[in-house]
Amino acid sequence: MKNYRKTKLSYLALIIVFSLGGCITDGDDSEVIGESCSEGDFILTGTVDGKDLDFRETANGHMLSNFGSSEFQGFSGEGSSVSLEWSGSISNDQETEANGSIFLSSSVDGINDICVKSAKFVIVDDGVKFKLTELVKGDCASTETLTGEISGCVSM
Repeated sequence: MKNYRKTKLSYLALIIVFSLGGCITDGDDSEVIGESCSEGDFILTGTVDGKDLDFRETANGHMLSNFGSSEFQGFSGEGSSVSLEWSGSISNDQETEANGSIFLSSSVDGINDICVKSAKFVIVDDGVKFKLTELVKGDCASTETLTGEISGCVSM
């Protein structure tokens, strides 16, 4: 009878561990990248070459293609935009590497166009979230790197 009780308790412990496993994050999950948007939000925050960036605008459209050559384009009513590309298709809440560009409706220290050489991107139920790193001033052919990173989201 004692072995049965130990086995039963062991199974119960395993069930608890596996049940809690979904709540544990390793720091790379979609909860930690990017900003969180409410309906109608287009948000870009962070720093670019030591200057604070805080764009909280109204989403005014998007395009999402999530197969083959996958891409996302999001637009604000104020004129900002983000365009990101990645390989293959991804599921909701699955983080992927991406690259692309952003356009800022008003300049940050004279900068409007930024090439994004590296980004983390995730599709969530109500939009997309991203963290943009390896930034370059202007188009992607430029060699003028920018310090900082930008987090953001666009609701859909």
